[in-house]
Amino acid sequence: MGPGKSMGMMSGEGSDAERGSMMNMAAMMGMMRSMMAAPEAAGPMRAMTGPMGTGHIEGRIAFLRTELKIGDAQTGLWDAYANALRANARALQGMPEKMMAMTPEAPWPDRLGRLEQLLAVRLDGVRVLNTSARALYEALTPEQKLQADALMLGPMGMM
Repeated sequence: MGPGKSMGMMSGEGSDAERGSMMNMAAMMGMMRSMMAAPEAAGPMRAMTGPMGTGHIEGRIAFLRTELKIGDAQTGLWDAYANALRANARALQGMPEKMMAMTPEAPWPDRLGRLEQLLAVRLDGVRVLNTSARALYEALTPEQKLQADALMLGPMGMM
């Protein structure tokens, strides 16, 4: 979004991509507010994914290890990666509640500060994962690399 366009967004100014991005964020926030207000309405999705997709992390780790066919020589690097996934899951606990605290009624600088905090947590997690993932990836066989490329869909390796 370019300078001076934030207010224009509300009046329909700005590119289609900028308006679409703002609408997607608003829709996501609305969905998360609904889930927080009535968790039972979220159904199995909420129970399965947990906060920010961190539910069942141990099952995801076991699945990835099995699918990648991690060998004995790769165990140390795998354990470092798995621990990074666990640390990310712990760091992300409670993030939806913090996002819900970013209400339109809150002062703009407060909303920006909250967003900065949340993004810092995510960035720190991605950095740790990147370090351990690169080391693990280098130790994988060509076949394992193909499998990892197919399985690791997001920056957290679990989305």
